[in-house]
Amino acid sequence: MKCPERMEMKEFKLSDGTIMAYQEMGGGRPVILTHGWTGESSQYWPDVMPILAEAGFRAIGIDCRGSGKTSPSKTRPVVQSMWVDDLHEFMEGLDLNGCTLVGSSMGATTIMMYIKKYGNDKHVHSIAFVDQCPCITKKDGWDLGMMLGNYTLEDGLAAHALMSRDFYEYYKGFCIAMEPKVQELPEDELKAYVEDMMSHFYPDESVELFYSSQYADSRDAIPMIKVPTAYFYAGQSQLYKPEVADYYKETIPAPVVTKAFPSSNHLFFMDMPEEFAKELIRFMKDY
Repeated sequence: MKCPERMEMKEFKLSDGTIMAYQEMGGGRPVILTHGWTGESSQYWPDVMPILAEAGFRAIGIDCRGSGKTSPSKTRPVVQSMWVDDLHEFMEGLDLNGCTLVGSSMGATTIMMYIKKYGNDKHVHSIAFVDQCPCITKKDGWDLGMMLGNYTLEDGLAAHALMSRDFYEYYKGFCIAMEPKVQELPEDELKAYVEDMMSHFYPDESVELFYSSQYADSRDAIPMIKVPTAYFYAGQSQLYKPEVADYYKETIPAPVVTKAFPSSNHLFFMDMPEEFAKELIRFMKDY
């Protein structure tokens, strides 16, 4: 399934030949915006990037491997560690230093994995996690994962089996979890909504990426963060407990700013881009 054309993008050739698509605007400190699983930059950040640029930042939205206008991956299967290495290669190739790394959902855990592998290197000035915890599955007494702490590896493997058989059926449930109000749509409109969402990524690569993400655990990376960090989260999330914010404050040995967006869902930055951009800019100007 090929992702349709949406807007003019720039290209960066990764070492394995995969062409990463990205968009940018503005100048100043680079702000690299990383989407979540099955997202893309022109879907997540179109209303956020112009505000960041107007505020004096160089806003850069990347399409991670498997999504958007990035080419089909030359390396298979696609696993989350590729997102980490691609991000590093991208910043190295464009000589992007002193960046604020912003990651939503899987984009956030990609940044955590980046810190674990590459450390607080010259590319990283500050970090903003958006509605995500470092380990999505329940284990070892950890109860701050997905589905308000009730999500298990077995749940993830069952979801993987379902999406491998019928991706549309799985993704319909996923869309409802991300944006609960869509379940009120008539069936034909819901189908159109889900199919439009599926046009933002390559389902076969996303299935592979999903599988690898079920085993990811970045809790050991959190104490390694030495740069100012923000955590923005949905005030009424069906996915994560608000206590995740307290966890970051207690575990990160650097300044931590947290902000809840009330009456919101996992993709709140799409529904309220002005408010999200305002808080992100406030954080970046403070640090």
